[in-house]
Amino acid sequence: MDLEVIRQVVAANPNFTSTRKFSLYSNFGRLQETNQVGYQANVVTWKEVLEEAVRRRAFPNALSFEAGPQLIEALSDPQNGQPMALNTVIDEMVAQKKLVPMQTFLHAKYPLLNSTWSAGQLASKVAFWAWSKVVDTDWHSGDVGKLKTVTYVAIDQTKVVAQNVLRQIKADFRQNGSTYSAGIFSFGQIKELCGMSKEDLEVCLVYLSRETNDLSYKGIVKINGDIEDSDSSIPGIKDVLAQQSVRLSVLDAKIAQYDGKARDFLRKGERERAKTALKVKRAHEKTQTEIMDQQNQLELVLNKIDQASDQVNMIEALKAGKEILAKRNKAIGGADAVSELMDSLQDEMAETDDIADRLGRLSFIDVEDELEELQAQADSQALHDLPKAQAEVRANETPVDVEAQPETQREPELILNS
Repeated sequence: MDLEVIRQVVAANPNFTSTRKFSLYSNFGRLQETNQVGYQANVVTWKEVLEEAVRRRAFPNALSFEAGPQLIEALSDPQNGQPMALNTVIDEMVAQKKLVPMQTFLHAKYPLLNSTWSAGQLASKVAFWAWSKVVDTDWHSGDVGKLKTVTYVAIDQTKVVAQNVLRQIKADFRQNGSTYSAGIFSFGQIKELCGMSKEDLEVCLVYLSRETNDLSYKGIVKINGDIEDSDSSIPGIKDVLAQQSVRLSVLDAKIAQYDGKARDFLRKGERERAKTALKVKRAHEKTQTEIMDQQNQLELVLNKIDQASDQVNMIEALKAGKEILAKRNKAIGGADAVSELMDSLQDEMAETDDIADRLGRLSFIDVEDELEELQAQADSQALHDLPKAQAEVRANETPVDVEAQPETQREPELILNS
């Protein structure tokens, strides 16, 4: 436990003022009945301190901390003494699912964070059963001024770190071809990949498998689907391949080393020693060749596993497609039903065309009759109105005064020679 970091966290919290410290370090648990606002303010302040201390790595692990006498001592204040209500704070954080006792978290068989439960009373029967299998259902973190020595998982920090672990696992999966074998890891492989402590990684993998169902974890890790019995051999093969890669690197260095020695001995005229160095070099080269052959065999095994997995997926996809097609074809009624439907459709379409043709002819005859009738009426009306129209034209004509016309406009007189 890093006492200096804890002191820095407390000093940086704006609520730890001289006027507030007395209340924060007092047994404010009794305020729950008389001053709910003050009670909640103190709980929230201490909650911020504990969570920030976890984030700042004040404890050996990144996702958990041990509560007990040491924690009380670390949070003590020279003027106000030991915090008297840390047990109340931790009980509240457990009830709010911000903290979970480590053993409960690791061994519960059902999701804890999606169930309604608290330290003293559990509403979910499933959660009650899971809780009761691990700890006493009357569990509390301690008493006034005292804490039981219990390790707690900090849930909010776990959520953040676990998602980062998941991203790294998926990135490695994609980098290695997204094959079946690429999605299966040993615990050690994940630990090396993420660079975490054993305790923190265990918490992350349990969280990702049980609480979010992002992967499967039962000694080995699988990111696509449930773990099968046959999957357990795959991480072993990958471990052997990794070990062989390390051995090949070492052999490369030794081969180069003895090659250099042989050359040095020859320059010095020490042929026998040069010969011995070359023999050692040849032995390393032989071992290197054998290891490379073994690697090729193991790579071939993994390739066949991936190929078989792809074939299984293909068969399952074909079966699913066949079932869908069968249902659709059954709904249609088969090819004969389609033929009958098309024949019937052609008949109905022909019948529709015939009806439309007949309706079209009837419609044309009716229109012609009406058109002839309208034309006859129009002609009769025109004959009836003709005399009246002629009279109006004559009435509107103006007589022409020949004498009044200018000379230039008069008609020339016709002179007849006698």
